[in-house]
Amino acid sequence: MKSQFIYHMAHEAEWRAAQASGAPYTGSPDDRRDGFIHFSTAAQIKVSAAKHRAGQKDLLLLTVDGTALGPALKWESSRGGDLFPHLYGPLPAAAVIKIEPLPLGKDGLHIFPPLMTNNRVADKKSTPAFDIYGTATHWLRRLAPETAHQLTLCLLETGLFPWRSNPPDDPTNLAISVWGKNFANPIGLAAGFDKDARVVPAMERFGFGFTEVGGLTPKPQPGNPRPRMFRLRQDQALINRLGFNNKGVAAAARRLTEMRQYSESRRPLAVNIGCNKNTADPIGDYVTVFTRVAPLVDFAVINVSSPNTPGLRDLQGETQLREILAALHQSEGPRKIPILIKIAPDLSRGAVEGIISVATDSHSADGLVISNTTVGRPASLRSPDSAQQGGLSGKPLFAPSTELLRTVYRETKGKLPLIGVGGIASGVDAYAKIRAGASLVQLYTALVYQGPGLVQRLKSELSALLARDGFTSVAQAIGVDAR
Repeated sequence: MKSQFIYHMAHEAEWRAAQASGAPYTGSPDDRRDGFIHFSTAAQIKVSAAKHRAGQKDLLLLTVDGTALGPALKWESSRGGDLFPHLYGPLPAAAVIKIEPLPLGKDGLHIFPPLMTNNRVADKKSTPAFDIYGTATHWLRRLAPETAHQLTLCLLETGLFPWRSNPPDDPTNLAISVWGKNFANPIGLAAGFDKDARVVPAMERFGFGFTEVGGLTPKPQPGNPRPRMFRLRQDQALINRLGFNNKGVAAAARRLTEMRQYSESRRPLAVNIGCNKNTADPIGDYVTVFTRVAPLVDFAVINVSSPNTPGLRDLQGETQLREILAALHQSEGPRKIPILIKIAPDLSRGAVEGIISVATDSHSADGLVISNTTVGRPASLRSPDSAQQGGLSGKPLFAPSTELLRTVYRETKGKLPLIGVGGIASGVDAYAKIRAGASLVQLYTALVYQGPGLVQRLKSELSALLARDGFTSVAQAIGVDAR
């Protein structure tokens, strides 16, 4: 069935409040009074904005696939006789395709981006009707999740992926410096997509500001039995129980050495470090991987929070973390790199306080990544595979991971750089993470549903939101909602 694009204008504060609480979005006060959420078609939305929203600031334009709304979407006559789409019920996150800011022009009317209608862009002068990334993503989603992932890596690695032209330069207000390293933009690829460092240059070409490869372990290991990755389409989420499947640190180090030798990577690069499933010496495993790749990357992330390796999350304890960090610092060579800890969203308040104590004690850690996947299962999940075991990522993770991010930023008084991960699918989401305390952000799951074209859209939206609120740089917006 072809997509049926319809549009809704939402106040950013109301949308963000729903996202932060994890509750479904039920529209504006006017929508709730009328008993349905008001939508418009591409042909109607500008007239609706001029008539009902002129002069209103902080609006977002939600592009929604009407076919995903089912019988709750009804087409009803307005006072003027035109048919408008009305949604009788909450708006499912899975139906939202894009979220974009609606800036005000000098005349008090809103400036709209190109609008989609019948799978084509209404403004054909600004965007081609045929979307290469969207088409590739559509066909890949017809395959089993892990098969689609491996095919994507093969296409990227061999240069057969259908590229668009090189990405444009990043907006200048997205540049940020963290740990003395310059990032052209704060949007990074989270660990798990490129476990074996096969496609780093391709990720830079997509427009990411940095890439995190891994998780890597000392020895190759196959991970857990298949099937071990599940799409939750209705929830815009994934469940995985991969179990640190990778080819081992030696293979990745060879690729990274060649990449650095031929200057194929120009943007900051991180490595996610793990331990083998049956190791008798987990701390020794972390040291082995770290010493092998530290000369080849810009920062390292200690993964003690994956739920798919038995006993791994026990290493988030205060005593264990201190031992791991001490061992890594003792093994450092002359080229020291920042060391971060990736933590789970399911921690108790006491456990979070213990991690903060370790991280800030004599600068043992240089930052935290918040957060890994969750073992929790919100009651709002609707997809058939939602009861599968493993770590849940995607939209349902946005609220709890952002709240944890905000808490850690407050507790550390903004002195510890944080990377925000979990449920980012739009510029609005990335902006919320930054305002909650993140210096950098990462995504992965949203790529499964929106394709790599998401990266450029997200940067454009984030840049517009910063400018709208009077920020000339990302750094100025960090933590403004957590102070």
